Amino acid sequence: MKLNKISKSFFINLDRRKDRLDHIYKNTPFFTEKFPAVDSKSLELTEEIKKLFPDDLYLKKKKSEIACAISHYRLWKQLVEDQNADNYLILEDDVVFEEGFTKFWNSVWSHSMPSDYSLIYLGGCQPYNKPSYHKALQPYNNYFNNVKKQDFFTKDDHYWHMNASSYVISKQCASLMCQWVEQKGFNGALDFFMINFVNKNKLFSASNKLFHLNPLMARQLHEENDNIELDKNSDIRFDEDRFTKEANSSYDVCFCCDSNLIEYAINPINALCQQNKNNNINIHFIYSGKESDLKYIEAFISNKPNISLNKYIVNELNIPTNETWRSIGHLSNATNLKLQIPEILKDISSVIYFDIDTIPYVNLSCFDKVSTQSCGIAMCQEIKNGWRTFNGSKGTVTENKSPIPFGDRVIGNSGVMVLDLIKLRQNNFTQFCLKEKSENNYNIPLTGGDQDLINIFCKCNFDVLPDELNILVSDQLKGVSNNLFKLEHCITLQENGVHLLKRDGVVEHTQGVLHFIGKDKPWNSDCLGSEFWRKFSIVNENTNLHKQPPIEIIDYFDIDCQLTKNNLCNIVKEIQDKKCNCNMLVFGLGKDSIIYDTVNKGYTLFVETNQAWIDLNQKIKNKILYTFPTNVQDSLPINKRFLNQFEIPDFITKTQWDIVLIDGPPGDKPLSQGRALPIYWSSHIAQKYKTTIFIDDCRRDLEKEYCNKFFTEINFQMYLDTERGEFRSYKPIESNTDLKTKQNEFIKLKNEWQKFQKYNFLDFVAKNLPKREVPQEKYTCYNPGQKIGIVSLYTPEISEYAIESEISIRDYAFKQGYTFHVYRDRLDKESHPNWSKSHAILNHFDNHETIVWMDSDTIIFNPNQKFENILSECVPIKKIIACEDIGANSMLNSGVIIFRNHKYTKNLIKRWRDFHGNKSELYSSGGDQEVFCDIVKQSDTYGNNRKIFPMSKFNTDPRLVDNETFIMHFMAYGNTLKSVFMRYWGSK
Repeated sequence: MKLNKISKSFFINLDRRKDRLDHIYKNTPFFTEKFPAVDSKSLELTEEIKKLFPDDLYLKKKKSEIACAISHYRLWKQLVEDQNADNYLILEDDVVFEEGFTKFWNSVWSHSMPSDYSLIYLGGCQPYNKPSYHKALQPYNNYFNNVKKQDFFTKDDHYWHMNASSYVISKQCASLMCQWVEQKGFNGALDFFMINFVNKNKLFSASNKLFHLNPLMARQLHEENDNIELDKNSDIRFDEDRFTKEANSSYDVCFCCDSNLIEYAINPINALCQQNKNNNINIHFIYSGKESDLKYIEAFISNKPNISLNKYIVNELNIPTNETWRSIGHLSNATNLKLQIPEILKDISSVIYFDIDTIPYVNLSCFDKVSTQSCGIAMCQEIKNGWRTFNGSKGTVTENKSPIPFGDRVIGNSGVMVLDLIKLRQNNFTQFCLKEKSENNYNIPLTGGDQDLINIFCKCNFDVLPDELNILVSDQLKGVSNNLFKLEHCITLQENGVHLLKRDGVVEHTQGVLHFIGKDKPWNSDCLGSEFWRKFSIVNENTNLHKQPPIEIIDYFDIDCQLTKNNLCNIVKEIQDKKCNCNMLVFGLGKDSIIYDTVNKGYTLFVETNQAWIDLNQKIKNKILYTFPTNVQDSLPINKRFLNQFEIPDFITKTQWDIVLIDGPPGDKPLSQGRALPIYWSSHIAQKYKTTIFIDDCRRDLEKEYCNKFFTEINFQMYLDTERGEFRSYKPIESNTDLKTKQNEFIKLKNEWQKFQKYNFLDFVAKNLPKREVPQEKYTCYNPGQKIGIVSLYTPEISEYAIESEISIRDYAFKQGYTFHVYRDRLDKESHPNWSKSHAILNHFDNHETIVWMDSDTIIFNPNQKFENILSECVPIKKIIACEDIGANSMLNSGVIIFRNHKYTKNLIKRWRDFHGNKSELYSSGGDQEVFCDIVKQSDTYGNNRKIFPMSKFNTDPRLVDNETFIMHFMAYGNTLKSVFMRYWGSK
């Protein structure tokens, strides 16, 4: 069916996105033609792109954003040249039209369509903006709206943000925009450019020619049910690839550090390295400790040819501090080092400075256009709840506790600065600051710390960095997810002659510098952003490898891995479980090999068929060049007689292998040597030594058939990861004698539990049972990146039984392919630990399709049961899935709760977290469980959004266990009883 008054309709689609193509053809209710999208994956930097995105915008925008803009631009050009069209309806391939759109367009809307228009949006209002959308509209007629002047996005203008997923563009508008782009280029992202062009362009602005359909009839696929989360299937949103300058740019970067912070210095350096692989960076590291402390940093950058480390070992300056300064506990003598930078770096003209408590997740080209003309310093404005401002006319500092008025200028935050060292030396910056620290000539009631002295030096007359280059975590950051930073934006304005700093909504950036100001640091607290900080931690030579989270070990090597990070985490975790001291056999050398060879302090042997890989892995000691006497085409169908004619080489048979990884030889062609013998031989090894086996590329026929046959024959359990192809692991199926015995024993005890409360011998047993080692880290993530995530938390005082719960859940998560997040201390420091549940859940809510909370006194009774089976019994509207409480005293028992990822669920958990009553004890205010139940009842009066199963389903009291029990929960039992029986359950 064709749409009236629409000359032609096109949808933009990447050739590789067949899923989106099928969606359009299946669901679009009118005829539309495909227009091939420009693919960012194959986009090369050309002079045309530089012209279309001038002033280095092509460096600042992601390739995917550039490709998207060019795709639309080419359609505009086509419309201009199309003699048979007055307009185009342009769609993106994730658009969804509401039912009845075509009928109503042809019968109603097309007859009332404005005659003089530039753009007509059929949809595109983001769900999180919809609550205020109606306030921005003024009717043109009954079926089309204009946008009136309002302050929602920017003050007193017609701007309302719409994405470019569905719009009608007139030929005149297309012609004008094409002329502008050809002459001046894009000045921002596509959707912003289009709206601002029509609204604000000095030559052609006409906000009355921009229309919105009333009501909007189109949305994007991921916006179903007004979902406000990011599109996880987007080619633009999560593709961070950018162009870089043809010639590597060179940057001087400076850090100042003392011995108290040296172990954390690697995090900001690692972040810089990851984001600047095509830039040359000269790191100037000013340090007041021992030079030997820097060895691990030197080792880290030794394989990065674009990074150089210049060390400056200096003594701390113990400058007498004038007593009129106020003191702040987290300031140390090391802060004086920052004041000496111009004199220490005598031969350097300018530097970009970062505090150690920052994560500079930016390409340094972001600083290219930063000016330091005002005083030789560029900083971000300090944005705090207690506003510190400098009144230049009086030379005094005031603290404005509430609204935000200030004198002439706002204080700058010195955690990130661009310094013109030549100008600072000319103006005696170091001498001024050190003198002022000891004298306080201005008699200012601040701290006398480096930041205050720097602001006094320049009287706050500094050049201002963009917000995203110094995101003050505690005051600006709203969240970090998938490398996307959400932060509160502030603007400066004047009202009645008074300067004001006004919060101006939340903005998103794909790059940013996180700055953990104040006392709460990511290494001593679980503050917002701390999980992102930990991504850049590495392992140094003094680290106990078997205690490090696998993901941090992998990130330390910073290599272009051939296996996925999830695969590597599973392999490293297996090595760790063997105390990093085992015998490991690896078929195939590659980029990942250095990880296994380093982490395993035992014996690792690599068997490789290609001399080139041998040569590329010079650092690996134990490697053998070997040719397998088989090929892929001769190995199928499986013939044991054929395989048995080849003896296992002595270099394999002489060692008792704990782990075998099969990632070679190649098997993608009929005459490739293939993996028939490595798999067949490994099955013999595994049967003899109960070896753990890892195998990649099991999507291929040979690998799949050989694994299915030979590991099934020896009764090994398969664990599957389908993130990339098929990566399998095989482990011996536990005889289940022990598990079955324990299950039967606990079932027999079901009527005896209450009697155990009376026996004193349990105290004696609890004290004398061997105790497990509890990890010292306050947080660990096992098996990251899975659709289902389990979250748990316990505190040190209950760790002797809670560690058994952790191990039970951890092993289960690896078995079923779930992520497990475990916290080992409370997150809400002011409340009883039980009130930290909501904090822990929200920390990971956005990372999984389903979140499962499990109390620390639960154990997996039957590890073969799956959460997917429970979810399949609940219709999608059931967002909260739980079990009844014992005795029906409460609506549900919160020891195990399943949450589907939805904004409704997230809002309920936020209300749970933000409950303002007494939370000092377990049962304060009725307890966290009752508070949550009340919140759920208030929002879901008729129970439409929740499903409450009987307790026996997946949250079972020990008195009710039977052969069908999934999870056993020692709810309301004494700690001594928990300690004895949970430790017995976890014993081998």
